[in-house]
Amino acid sequence: YRLSTVTPMKFRNSFEAYMLSHGVAKESIEAVEWATWLHKPGMPKDPEFDRSLVEKADAVGDCWAGLNNEVKLSWDASDLKGWTTDMIVLALSRTILTVEDGTGSPDCAALDEAYGFSNVVNSEVLFKWLTLCIIKNYEPSHPVIVTFLTKQGRMKFVRPLYRSLFKAGGESAELAISTFKQHQSNYHSICQKMVSRDLGISK
Repeated sequence: YRLSTVTPMKFRNSFEAYMLSHGVAKESIEAVEWATWLHKPGMPKDPEFDRSLVEKADAVGDCWAGLNNEVKLSWDASDLKGWTTDMIVLALSRTILTVEDGTGSPDCAALDEAYGFSNVVNSEVLFKWLTLCIIKNYEPSHPVIVTFLTKQGRMKFVRPLYRSLFKAGGESAELAISTFKQHQSNYHSICQKMVSRDLGISK
């Protein structure tokens, strides 16, 4: 339907034909409440999603923070076998939240030894891991942070890490300023402007 308009009936027919051709049970297709979606007033009810993977990631994140003794971990790579990037990011995000609200106290050294987070090449995972390290003032992560900041130019990663380092104060703030001053020419001009403002450096 590229560059054309689609009527509700065309969309429905196309949807049902596609789903049938891809092995979806006819009963599941017929369960779609088309009258509600297309004709009744108001918004349809919120869909119910399977949250089992989210809950699993949250439980492990709590365990990493020392808050969940019910989860039995091996504290090695087997704990994350079969996990997607999103699940690992969710678990690390959960751990970060527990630190920020004052309930969690993860051991970054133990986590790094168990899962080798400092050596991962996935930017999404490494970004979350380094964010946790900064909040916990885990100084052995500083070389990894500098490498990431100087090899990764995306502002979605670069700016939050600089801000977290600067907010941490002390040596972390000094590291943020010195790293940025040395490598700022490598960043996009907008990134340079935003980060320099975050760090209180006049342009």
